[in-house]
Amino acid sequence: MEILLPSFRDRLLQLLPDIHATTIFVAFSGGKDSVTLLTLLSALTSELGFTLKAAYFNHGIRADAPMEAEWVSRFCADRSIPLLTEAADIPALARREGLNLEAIASHARYAFFSRLVNAADANWVATGHTLSDQVETFFMRLMRGSGTAGLSGIHPLRKKRIIRPLTIFSEADVRAFLKRRALRHYEDPSNHDRELLRNRLRHEILPALRRHFPCMDQRIQDTTRILKDEADFLQIQASRVLKQVILQGCILPPGSLDSLHPALQRHVLREYLRRLRGNLWGISLAHIEALMPSNSLRQQRLSLPGISLARKKGFLFPEDYSTPDYHHHLAACGEYVIPEVSAHIRIVPGAKAASAPSLRRDRSVFAIEVDAQSMRFPLRVRSPRSSDRYRKQGSGFSQRVVEMVRAAGLPPPLRSLRPLFCDATDRPFWLPGHAPDADAAARTGHPFLEIQVSRIWSRDDRQGIDS
Repeated sequence: MEILLPSFRDRLLQLLPDIHATTIFVAFSGGKDSVTLLTLLSALTSELGFTLKAAYFNHGIRADAPMEAEWVSRFCADRSIPLLTEAADIPALARREGLNLEAIASHARYAFFSRLVNAADANWVATGHTLSDQVETFFMRLMRGSGTAGLSGIHPLRKKRIIRPLTIFSEADVRAFLKRRALRHYEDPSNHDRELLRNRLRHEILPALRRHFPCMDQRIQDTTRILKDEADFLQIQASRVLKQVILQGCILPPGSLDSLHPALQRHVLREYLRRLRGNLWGISLAHIEALMPSNSLRQQRLSLPGISLARKKGFLFPEDYSTPDYHHHLAACGEYVIPEVSAHIRIVPGAKAASAPSLRRDRSVFAIEVDAQSMRFPLRVRSPRSSDRYRKQGSGFSQRVVEMVRAAGLPPPLRSLRPLFCDATDRPFWLPGHAPDADAAARTGHPFLEIQVSRIWSRDDRQGIDS
């Protein structure tokens, strides 16, 4: 065991410096990697003071699944290692979700691990991925057209309390360890199926490359580390941008990404889809490219795995989304939030209006002055209705509010994003972005109320944000 144990111990403490009193669940399949991982961890439990358990997920895909489950159970029982098991009908799930078996199997397996680590704060899951798995994954994702995030490969430490301490060892290291310790493992029959891409890589393509490039594995390990750092940086930037531009947690306004570099646009759109769906299963580069501002097709409806999006008047949003109706009373001067549209409202009194009060706006901040004597609290803020209309200051006729909203560039499902202000009798007097009602406008020499509305979309937002 000493041929791997010192390096393994150092790596484990690097990943989990506070390992004492934790519980580590080994993702155990009985394969050579998971047998090696379980054996090495078992040798360190007393010294490092952690609890060790095994976790087996039965995908129910292969005909030999019952034999594998029995082998795993016997291996753990012989060593007095507690075993937790779970099973799922992955083929049935794949048919229902419309995704391939590999994606669904991985998703279900990691959902099982997530439940284990979430059961207690000190729980971790360790998987048996090796350096050789990292190389295989790199080439598989390269051939499938992955970007920096995908090519960064298998990370030794994941945010969801998953560690992979074997990634410093190659397959040859693992086999040498098993041979020296005379340890048996369960051989998955599908590992020899050359119809599977990973097996063709493992048995044919990569051995040939390694003959020509003996240091290939380490070079790829270095490359994936660099790509991970770059992907993490872009992810941080993408989250920052998305937080600035997104409306209601699911709406991207027109032009909001136009000023960004295409690389950052892709990462923002990936993060956008991740937030909408909860994951990126089945999402490919082609799906991301279809959402890019530069896409010449600009489809009005985009059907992606797990979600359908609409693109109307430059807005991108889930096809089944519409802003909810809302109605709020503003009892007095002060500050208010309209949660349905995330609008921030501030009403402050003024002494006497200037000779020429005017509509003021600074990007998505709107402000007007209205005559204090004609306003009676509580004022009302609500979503526009088809029957609403008022005569704007400087106009000789009344206009329908829905026409004003349409002029603001909002498609029908999103028109409630522009809140309508009404007096105490529910009569409209102001739609932000337009002049107030002529009868409500501030009068020279009269006390006035200044109403400010911020954090709602304005046409000026088409300019996007600086990168």
